Formats: sequence, structure tokens, C-alpha cells
Amino acid sequence: MKKTFYESERDNKNKVIHILLYNTECKMHFHNATEILFVKKGRVHYSCLSDNDILHPGEAVFLPAFFSHRFHSEEETETETLMIPYKYLHNFRKYYENVSFPKLDNVEANKEIYALFQKVLQSTTNGGNEFLTSALIDHILAVITSNYPPIPYNKEHLLMVDIAKYINDNFSKIHSITDVSSHFGYNVSYFSRLFKKLFECPFNKYLNRMRCDFIENNRGTAPITELIYRAGFESTCTYYRNKQKSDTTFRT
Repeated sequence: MKKTFYESERDNKNKVIHILLYNTECKMHFHNATEILFVKKGRVHYSCLSDNDILHPGEAVFLPAFFSHRFHSEEETETETLMIPYKYLHNFRKYYENVSFPKLDNVEANKEIYALFQKVLQSTTNGGNEFLTSALIDHILAVITSNYPPIPYNKEHLLMVDIAKYINDNFSKIHSITDVSSHFGYNVSYFSRLFKKLFECPFNKYLNRMRCDFIENNRGTAPITELIYRAGFESTCTYYRNKQKSDTTFRT
């Protein structure tokens, strides 16, 4: 699949996205849709901040928008993912703003969730039925909230989301880590360590990956040189040097 930190191809604001993966392997990334990943076969390792665990068949994980996370498989696996755009979460957010959930390991409850997965897919085919899709997603979220205790975002969760949003909106204008650390009121040294802890990646590598993603996602809409400068790179040489590095170090 595409090499990227910010999985923009999964962030269709008007459409629920279904993803079927074999031997799931995703380096650290995030997106503005909420993700529910369900394991059908094998064991899948996942990491999201301090939450590191293994998902077994029949288990799932709930990943809020802008939470950086990764997956890793050491054996043959099969997973299904439902990407839920913000517009389908209005009812949920009224009561569960800034919360996540523990690993979804109640197999009986997850059978109901998975059955609803399939109904959502049916409702989105052939043009889709918006009313039915929204109702089914509400049903999925109701099953989750009925069977798992909500976990309020802690300080690091809130900060991670704020940093991810800020860089996503301003990556082309950011000159250095100082711009971001100053925005959040931290000295550069402390922010550098904090960023690496939250995103498992140095700041400059993260920023340049975002810029490379922008160029790849917009190829064909403008000359490549124009896209390079619009992304925030100072030269074409800088872009190609960073692109080569990222192509060999990131995989999703």
C-alpha cells in the first residue's frame, strides 16, 4: 500500500471506507477518520501511545481520529477495517467527546459489531443509503459503548491530537521544529523528546514525510516543481533526497 504518515486516501469526508488487509503491516500513521480494525485471522500487534497489545481473532481496536498508531504481523493475518468519517459521529460525540476505549476483546459483542460491519458495506453500495448507513454506524458505536468503558483522553492524548492537527494544517509553512514548539509553549529540546515519544519518529522526518505525501497525493494537478515548493520544500533536490529516504523507511 501507499507509503504515508497521514493516510489522506482513507479520509473521504463523505464516504465510509472499508479496507481488507492480509498480513497487516502499518508503520506509525494517523488520519482524521475514526478507525475500527477487526481481526479475522492470526495475531496482530498494535501500538497507540502507551497502549501496546496483541489482537487475536475475533478481537478489535477502536482508534480515534488523529491518534497515531501502527500495526505489525509476525504470522499470516487477515483484518477488516472500517473508516468512519466525522460526519457520521455527531451523535456519538455528544456523549463521548475526547474518549477512547480499551481493546475490544468481548468476542460475543464483537460478533454483533462484525455483523453490523457487513450491513454498513451493503448500505454503502450502489450509491448508498445515507440514513441507513448513519443508523448502522450509531448501532456499532452503541454496542461498543454498551460493552466497553470509555477512557477519557489524558494530557498526552490531547496533545498528540493537537500536534497532529496543527502540522496537518500548517506543514507547508513550518520552517523548523522551533515554529511548532513555540506554538505549543515548549522549549525545543523538551518538545523534540516529547514528539519522538508520541509519534515514534523524529520531528524533521515526520514533517518531510507529510510534505512528500502532499506531493504524491496531488500529482497531476500541477507541475511537480510547483507542488514541491507548495509543500514547503526549499528546493527540488531537498524533495528528492527526502523522498528517497522515506521510500526506504516507511511502509503502510
